[in-house]
Amino acid sequence: MDSESRNNQSCAFTVHAPDGRAAILQFSRWMARKRVLGGLTRRLLVGQRADVRSMIEQSLHTHGVPAPVADATIGWLSRPRVIVGLARRRALAGADAVQGLVALVLEKAVPPAAAVAAPSANPAPPAPSLNTSKFRVDACDHLLLPGVPADYLDTPVWHPEFATLLAEQSVMSQLQRDRIPLPTTSAREGYCADRHLEYWLYGLDDMRKLVAATGLDRLESPRILDFGGASARVIRHFVGWKPGADLYLSDLNPQHILLARRMFDGAVTAFRNSGPPHLPFADDFLDCVTAFGVFSSIDADDTAWLLELRRVVRPGGHLWITIHDQATWEILPRTMLAHLLSDYPEFAQYHAANPQLTGRLVYTFSAATYNNCQVFHGSDYIDRFWAPLFTSCTTVPLAHDYMSALILRV
Repeated sequence: MDSESRNNQSCAFTVHAPDGRAAILQFSRWMARKRVLGGLTRRLLVGQRADVRSMIEQSLHTHGVPAPVADATIGWLSRPRVIVGLARRRALAGADAVQGLVALVLEKAVPPAAAVAAPSANPAPPAPSLNTSKFRVDACDHLLLPGVPADYLDTPVWHPEFATLLAEQSVMSQLQRDRIPLPTTSAREGYCADRHLEYWLYGLDDMRKLVAATGLDRLESPRILDFGGASARVIRHFVGWKPGADLYLSDLNPQHILLARRMFDGAVTAFRNSGPPHLPFADDFLDCVTAFGVFSSIDADDTAWLLELRRVVRPGGHLWITIHDQATWEILPRTMLAHLLSDYPEFAQYHAANPQLTGRLVYTFSAATYNNCQVFHGSDYIDRFWAPLFTSCTTVPLAHDYMSALILRV
């Protein structure tokens, strides 16, 4: 019924639009097919990212997924890292695991049924129209899970180290005190899938390791930058840790910056870093910089970024960065990177022929602007190019799951 035919109606009514969950299920089944994921991955490999997005958009439309849901999720669904991760997930856990994750992400984007009142007999004058092409509203509540972290105690924790952590009374108390919402699975780029509690514990575990290695707990008001901090998995655990702490997060992805500003309400200063290596800090300003999974994705200017990070850290301060090194190389078939061996024959051949990792290996698998490669560092490369830039360089093998940590002292 159009608005003209309702002009004389004064009663209110409610419109319950179909939420499209059946369509979401059908699309998720399509996305979980081995042939589909294989085809999408092959197109990414040859740089046909636009074709990949077009294929997924067409399938969303064909299966009848509601437009608001499709619009909200197409960016995540067509992300190279997500597609490769889904292919890996299918190989390791089967099609049902992929279908479940895709359906979960899409269902989170389903808008609630809207209550719409019909116009009264004496309607108010229409509001002035706005040209939406000339302004933008930065809204990201849809990227946050409802409630607080403690609401997700019933979600799985697979990693035994994190399960042990949860058994500590102090950790449970900290969880109960944390009122900062968790990002959705899609907002954190699939990190820990629907294991929301494990995501929280993962960040706490890394925070504890960092503090123990750098002595940050001995400082009254530490200044900390989470470089490439993404969805704030780690930096969130520093909020409230020390009242005088000065906390920063930077990332390439503008969505992550919006998310951090919404989550922390000023307790963490979030900004986007892009372009040539540069950070908006004075020399010797920070006590510590963390970089989890950043230098494993920088295909160029790695040393330039390292020099910039060194510039902004005071003498005696630390950089904590995680990398793929020899320890990662040796267990590669048992890690989340195993898909590189199964999906890319040339990489598998190189890995088999070179049991000892030397130099710096960059394997680019996508034409995306970032998150398009995996970088591996041999100890010879670190000793020759990175270690001389610092007063000390300590390697902690496999400190961050399948990645090793470098503790660099300025």
